[in-house]
Amino acid sequence: LKQNCDERYAECVKEIEIHFLNECLNNWNEYLAPEESAVGFDMLTEKWSPSELASALALKYHKDRASISKKILGAACLQKKVSSIKTIGIFYFRMAFGGVQRVISLQIPVFLKLGYRVVLFTEEQKGEYEFEVPEETERVILPSSFDIEMGEYFPHGRVLEEKLKEKKVDFLLYHAGSSDVLFYDLLITKMLGISFGIMLHEMFSQRIVSLDPSVAQKPDMFRLADKVLVLSSVEKRYWNTLGVEVEYIPNPIQPVQMARKERSYILWIGRFAAQQKRFEDAVHIMREVVEQLPEARMKMVGSEYTPNARTKLDRLIRKYHLEKNIEVLDYQKDVADLYAHAQVHLMTSAYETFPMTIIESKSYGVPLVTYEMPYVEMLKDGKGYVSVPQEDKKAAANAIILLLNDRERLEQLSKEAEESIKPWVEIDYGSILKKILD
Repeated sequence: LKQNCDERYAECVKEIEIHFLNECLNNWNEYLAPEESAVGFDMLTEKWSPSELASALALKYHKDRASISKKILGAACLQKKVSSIKTIGIFYFRMAFGGVQRVISLQIPVFLKLGYRVVLFTEEQKGEYEFEVPEETERVILPSSFDIEMGEYFPHGRVLEEKLKEKKVDFLLYHAGSSDVLFYDLLITKMLGISFGIMLHEMFSQRIVSLDPSVAQKPDMFRLADKVLVLSSVEKRYWNTLGVEVEYIPNPIQPVQMARKERSYILWIGRFAAQQKRFEDAVHIMREVVEQLPEARMKMVGSEYTPNARTKLDRLIRKYHLEKNIEVLDYQKDVADLYAHAQVHLMTSAYETFPMTIIESKSYGVPLVTYEMPYVEMLKDGKGYVSVPQEDKKAAANAIILLLNDRERLEQLSKEAEESIKPWVEIDYGSILKKILD
């Protein structure tokens, strides 16, 4: 100590420790028989912390997450150690913008009302456009795991481990179902004896059509979770078939007091995301509408997701001389006035799961014109909307023209929209959550 040996050799000792960990991981992965893998993994947890193990796995075996998942399934170290849930952790990267964030902001008050303590884990500090959460919600900011190299995982994993223990979390509800680090966050959580649930805000099919390699990895990883929550009955059947512990649960809905106002425009609202939201289709549709109805107006509202999306959108509007017909607005947290004045809600999405924008437009009695998405639960009753084939811009434009020219039909769909949202508002979301947690 007099010669500061602890400081001089700490880094050297740490390197030796990492070397031994990697050596042991390699021996575990390469030489143990399949039936011994789970017990072997338990032995590793006796010598290294959850975040150290998870970080080493992230660095060495990120592309082999499915096979690693199979090897550790059934390990004693992944069994829950609490008999009842008192504190719920909720994770998502940020609380600003987006439907996921909106859902979380509605979920937290329900958990609190049920008597649970809630800790919100994010990777961004509170910002201007964050959705509000109750004051009693505790907040933890984690080092970023968004779009990182796997060798950079440890800072995130170490703080996650520390804070899960410090906050005495019993159940972590993970809203980032497509995160590259989900597997490692799951392992850390489960190795601490904490239950782990995944809330999926996506459709399985979107990954299949894009040939995403995670399609083959997710079933094995998700089998390690205590529960996977999905937003459609179709999604539930898919994951059930793959042996995942899954439940269908609708998004929470906040009733609105609708004040009828003069309705004067078409509303497109969402992220400016080219692949999913197809925001450019709205401009092409509006071009067709304006040929028949030169005075028609559209408001497009959202935040940029695809790089340079706003520039491309403005350029397209100018190209077709629609500057007087289309107004582009930045993201707005308070959207009530936008819906209250809208004649028609236009949705050009390639896919959705349980879109909050449809909930909102129905709540305000705004008829919807949408590309076909027959699996979306709230569209199954066929009320309050007109659907056209995917990417059929001409058909979408014609549907809008017909509605704007037929006040009686427009009013009928408006009433249907209001009526069709009522059963969803009446769902006892708290009882569904309590049953799952129990």
